[in-house]
Amino acid sequence: MGEIFAGKIMKIEGGRMWIVANAPPEELAAYRKYRDVLIECRDGRLRSLQQLRKAYVLLNAISAWSGYTPVEATKEMMKMAFRASVITLQEGLPSLATMDMTECRKFIDFLVRFCVENNVPLYKVGMYDLAEDIPAYIYQCLLHKRCAVCGRRADLHHVDRIGMGGDRRHTGHLGRRALPLCREHHTILHTMPEQEFMDQYHLVPIPIDRRIAKVYRLNERSEKDASDSHRENP
Repeated sequence: MGEIFAGKIMKIEGGRMWIVANAPPEELAAYRKYRDVLIECRDGRLRSLQQLRKAYVLLNAISAWSGYTPVEATKEMMKMAFRASVITLQEGLPSLATMDMTECRKFIDFLVRFCVENNVPLYKVGMYDLAEDIPAYIYQCLLHKRCAVCGRRADLHHVDRIGMGGDRRHTGHLGRRALPLCREHHTILHTMPEQEFMDQYHLVPIPIDRRIAKVYRLNERSEKDASDSHRENP
């Protein structure tokens, strides 16, 4: 493991960066044969108040779900788990007070993922309003069969529908876009234009991959593979 030296980006141009950094003593650098470096660019923007509010809504929900563990204790535990889940050159735990915008975005999405995986209930606000990375949130909901709107048990809604008379057992599902929705929100979707429903809840349909197909026991062939097989075996 190498040493970490602080530096400043002096210029970015043509896909290259010029960096000035504190250097080790020349004798040490020669002895250790330093050649390669890892660079971690820090976001210079402080996390926003909106992000801070989102983080505390999620932390309060996790605190209540865990048996009303004090929020500050929950915050420290979640920060430790978050730091262990990411690759970073930073030392110590992040502070919400000084966290930059990009790191706070990742922390919020880490909390959202934790809530989806553990079915942590939220009140008065939808998880879709808290997630910073909506596609990643929808993907986790698909994997855990959670409605992306309310968090209840979900079924699969095919955005790319299977045609009338199509057999779901033999139809290729890979690549078809889908959403996880409970029966109530599935019914609501069918009473209004689909895009209007998705815009209202900030939903983004996700292409079905093999992990999702296994969860819902779907045919893991792609639509093209299934079509080719049907032509070969009419």
